[in-house]
Amino acid sequence: LRIGGLTVNPSTLSAGLELLPDTTGTAQQSFAIAHVQSHTIDNFSTFNDFVTALTTDLNGTTAVLQVMALGSYSSGSLTADHVIVLLND
Repeated sequence: LRIGGLTVNPSTLSAGLELLPDTTGTAQQSFAIAHVQSHTIDNFSTFNDFVTALTTDLNGTTAVLQVMALGSYSSGSLTADHVIVLLND
C-alpha cells in the first residue's frame, strides 16, 4: 500500500485492510477486474457488482496479483472510487 511516499505492508496492519466504496457521491466510480491469462477486463459501475464478481473469481485457484485503488486511507480502511484488481487467471 503506497500513500504518497509512504509504503505500508497490509499484512502488518493489526486489523487487516478493508476496501470500501466512496459513498459521498461526488466522483464517478469505476471498478474493474483484469484477467492476465485471458487478457480480458470486466468493468463494473457499482461496488456491489464488483465484489460479487471478485468473490466468484477468487475460487481457490485464482490469486490476486495486484490491487490499484484511488481514494483515501484511514486506520486500515481504504475508501476508493476507482479500483482495479489484477488476477492471475
